[in-house]
Amino acid sequence: MILRTIILVCAVLTLAAAARSNATMDEMAAAIDRGDFKDITSVLVLKNGELVFERYFGEGARNRLNNTRSVTKTVANLALGVAIEQGVFENADAKVMPFFRAYDPIQNMTADKADIRLKDLMTMSSAFDCNDNDQTTPGYEDK
Repeated sequence: MILRTIILVCAVLTLAAAARSNATMDEMAAAIDRGDFKDITSVLVLKNGELVFERYFGEGARNRLNNTRSVTKTVANLALGVAIEQGVFENADAKVMPFFRAYDPIQNMTADKADIRLKDLMTMSSAFDCNDNDQTTPGYEDK
């Protein structure tokens, strides 16, 4: 799955490079079709809230769910950056537990949990017990 994420990031970087060099999205799609990039199932581009490019590859289809996994981390961090810029959060050092007051009392609360900050979540260093190579850990993704 990490390989798919890396491949997707490479495809996005290629798209950005294509845009800078005045190449077209159709040329990028042709490169994917040729097999220059493996396991790409779809490319969708929004501009000003409007879908301006939509192409599917291999087993990809509009109605097919894709397991995006780590790709969403990048999108979430971008959204958090915008929220900080717009003043929703003061900065990335803000503690996260105050945002969960509706769930008080939080079960199994510890000092470590109380000290988790936005930056910890952004860098995947919150100290939650998770090991993607160990199916018995509480945070294992495929449970």
